[in-house]
Amino acid sequence: MIDYVTLAIVSRKIALTFAAALFLIVGTFQQSGCGLQTNSPVTNTSKTAEAPKIVDPDLEKNRNLWAKSDITDYDMEISLMAGNGIGGPASPVLIKVRGGAARSIEATRQIDNRRTESHKEFETVEKMFDQIQTLTEKGVASTNEPDKIKAGYPKVKVEYDEHFGYPKKIHIIWSLNVDSISVLKIEKFTIIKMI
Repeated sequence: MIDYVTLAIVSRKIALTFAAALFLIVGTFQQSGCGLQTNSPVTNTSKTAEAPKIVDPDLEKNRNLWAKSDITDYDMEISLMAGNGIGGPASPVLIKVRGGAARSIEATRQIDNRRTESHKEFETVEKMFDQIQTLTEKGVASTNEPDKIKAGYPKVKVEYDEHFGYPKKIHIIWSLNVDSISVLKIEKFTIIKMI
């Protein structure tokens, strides 16, 4: 027969021993400066060096080619397909760049009611170069990601114009998921003014 009184006393002693051990462990961490504190968020107090900037020779070559072209005013007709492409890509937009800044973004067909805000990150050639750099760095930084579907992503493949260096087509694979692809394509590029 089980003696419930003895069982309760033994259980209480085990619980108190466990609580005391836990208290000692937490106290040891706090004294050693590990930053573990009760009732407060855990923060990383270690100072880590910033990761070096990833240098993509193809990107740098074309960025320099673009800078040497001295094109300040141009029009781009851009199509952007995101996801699995069901329903087709959004209607191309016409972006007018003057003095290096986007002055207008308009859908080329009024029947497509998709918003043009999705093009803001790519509204100038300079912003395209910046996005390519950022996405490349994110892909390299995520190589140790525990989720294998996201590790090493995004991956970026770019086709550049051979004369002026602007990105003609940017193909982004966000992860191993089937519907995680975006393709931005300059359908038409018109130079308005060169310095």
